[in-house]
Amino acid sequence: MVAIVATMADLSELVADLYADRDDSWTETLELATEIVKRTMRSANPTGADYVYTSSTRKKQQDRAIEKIRRKFPDRSFGAPAEVEESISDWLGVKITCNTTDDAFAFISKLHTACAEDGDIQFSSKVHGDQSEIDVVDYMAAPKESGYRAYHAVVVVGLDTSTHGGMRVEIQVKTRLQDAWSSLTHESFYKYGGKEPRPFYQNMASTMSELLAVVDKWASALALQVAADGGDTSTSGVDVERTTIDPAASTVVVTVVHIDPRYALAVDRSGNKGLIRAASLRDFLVATGKVTAGEYISVDDHLTLKQRLQATAIEENGSTLFEPVSLAVPRYS
Repeated sequence: MVAIVATMADLSELVADLYADRDDSWTETLELATEIVKRTMRSANPTGADYVYTSSTRKKQQDRAIEKIRRKFPDRSFGAPAEVEESISDWLGVKITCNTTDDAFAFISKLHTACAEDGDIQFSSKVHGDQSEIDVVDYMAAPKESGYRAYHAVVVVGLDTSTHGGMRVEIQVKTRLQDAWSSLTHESFYKYGGKEPRPFYQNMASTMSELLAVVDKWASALALQVAADGGDTSTSGVDVERTTIDPAASTVVVTVVHIDPRYALAVDRSGNKGLIRAASLRDFLVATGKVTAGEYISVDDHLTLKQRLQATAIEENGSTLFEPVSLAVPRYS
C-alpha cells in the first residue's frame, strides 16, 4: 500500500510540473487553435450569422487529468512530465456548439478540408491494430450506450508557426441540445463520487438523449424547411409525406441558384424552386462511389453555382425537394 501511495503522489507531482512547464505554450496553442476554428466556422457558415456556431476552449483540470491517467494506466509508473503528457491527448480542448446536426456536419466537413490543406493543423494519428488512422471518434454516428453524442477529433496544431513543433488539441463538435444533455448528466450521473451510476440513472440518461436526438432532427428539418420556403414556416411540420411530383417524368433538369455548405437551392425549367439537401447529395455520392458511407460532406464542395444537373422532384410538407440522380446533363437536355 505504501508503494502505491508513493506512485500516486509521484504522478501528482509530475502533473503539477507539466502544468508549470507547459502553461505558456499551451496558451499559445489554444490561441492558434481558436483562430483556425473560427476560420473553419466562417467556411461552414458563409452567411456570417453569429448564432450558428459558438466555440470555447479549456485546459484540462489537474485533478481530472490525474484521475483519467490513473484509470487508463492503473499499473504504469511515469518517469518524467513528458511521459505524462504523451499518455493522454486531451490536455487542451476546443468545443464547438451549433444549432443543428446539419450545422455540425458542415463544420466537420470543413475541418477535414482544413486538416488536408491548412499548414497549421492536421489530424493526429493513432494506432489501431497494425495500422495507423486519424484520431477521430464519431459518437454522432454511433452514440455511446449512455446516450452521449458528439464528434471528437484530436488534431495537431502549430505545425508551421509554433516553435513547439505542434501540439495536440481535442476538438469536440456538438449541437446545443447534445451539449445540454452532456452538461446535465455529466456531473449528476457519471462523476458523482466516482461511482458507477445505477441502471435506473443510465436508462434515464439514455432516454433523455434519445428524446433530444429527435428534437435535433426536427430542428434540422425546420431549418431546411425555412430555407426552402424562403422564410415561410406555415407549411413546416414533422410528419413527412413524400410523393413524386411527376411520375411520368422520372427526372427534371435543375439549375443551382444558391449554394451553402448545408444545402443548395435549385430551379427547374418551369421556375419551380426546390432544395437539394446535403443528406440527399451524400446518398447520391455514396451510391456512385464518390464518397464513402458515413463521410461528412459539404454541399459547396460538390456543387457549383449555375451548375445544371438531373434530379427527382419530391414534395415534402408543401415544398419541393430535388434529389440528385446525375450531376451531368445530356446534351439533348
